[in-house]
Amino acid sequence: MASAPRRIVSYSRSEKVAEKLKQKISNGEYYEAHQTYKMLYQRYCAQTRDTEGIRLLFEGATLLLENRQLESGADLALLLISHLKAHQTSISDELFGMVTKLFECLRQPNSADVGSHHIPVADSREEFLRAALKWTNIIDSQSYPYGHPQLHKMAAQAYAKEKDFIRARQHFLYVEMPEEFGVLLMAVATSEGYPGEADLFIAQAVLQLLVLKQRTYALDLYNIYTHAHPAFRDKEGPPYRDAPLLNFLWLLLLCAEKGHSEVFNCLLQYYAPAIQRDPSFQQYLAKIGEYFFGITPSQSNSGGLFGLLGGANGLLSELFEPQSSGIPISLPNQCAVVEDLD
Repeated sequence: MASAPRRIVSYSRSEKVAEKLKQKISNGEYYEAHQTYKMLYQRYCAQTRDTEGIRLLFEGATLLLENRQLESGADLALLLISHLKAHQTSISDELFGMVTKLFECLRQPNSADVGSHHIPVADSREEFLRAALKWTNIIDSQSYPYGHPQLHKMAAQAYAKEKDFIRARQHFLYVEMPEEFGVLLMAVATSEGYPGEADLFIAQAVLQLLVLKQRTYALDLYNIYTHAHPAFRDKEGPPYRDAPLLNFLWLLLLCAEKGHSEVFNCLLQYYAPAIQRDPSFQQYLAKIGEYFFGITPSQSNSGGLFGLLGGANGLLSELFEPQSSGIPISLPNQCAVVEDLD
């Protein structure tokens, strides 16, 4: 019976402290509030009151950010994620809610909102997101090798809404959302791409997804994009007439399901001109050959698959060192082996 009043008093004190901190922020005493939040957080940690410490940091970061104190708010937000990582705090809906709210608050404001302050809040936002993804990876690295998909979904949708297509695209790769990803790619291709480059946008995404071993996601995205993009939706296909890169992608996706290395080699030979339109494709195809067709780097001598793709710039020779004992891959003279896919 004697312990109950002490718990009530402790809770009451916490409430009073929280109200005082809110009052400081309302009065514009931002520096004092920032330092007090950090001091109380350290005190809670020393008393193993982790949950209270986390909630305190969240409240402080949110209030400071909402009052345009970007540097102080970002500091508390990053401290919260550091705590989750250091203590390997389990993933929960409450914590995801906190991360989502802080990510929203860390959005780059308009210059008129910031006033005379020049703070790289965009960098802090990216640092915060990377730290949050790393926290979920620490908790379960096998399930979340690239961070929890829910955080990638949150980031992808937020960036897409903000028209930050580059960052949105990066996160769509790690969460299976082919419809939204397809819409984003079409928006980028039609607004920023040159005429005749529509196939390059889907090609890069498909190859990157295959590198991540997401063949089904890549196939769904390919179908959505090609059936909806104005440049392709009225054409019969696949295969498409006068669209060699799209045909290569379609056959590659079918080929990857069955793991036919000979067919893969044939496709690389037949569609080499289309593949060479973007030098980055060479790197992706090197990884795809390894993951789906068992073509190891030791097999990539100058006379083989990667020698064919390397060309004059020798890009892949810098990525892989051919082994002297490696056996070159012989490419078939004709691409009739594609029929083996059926």
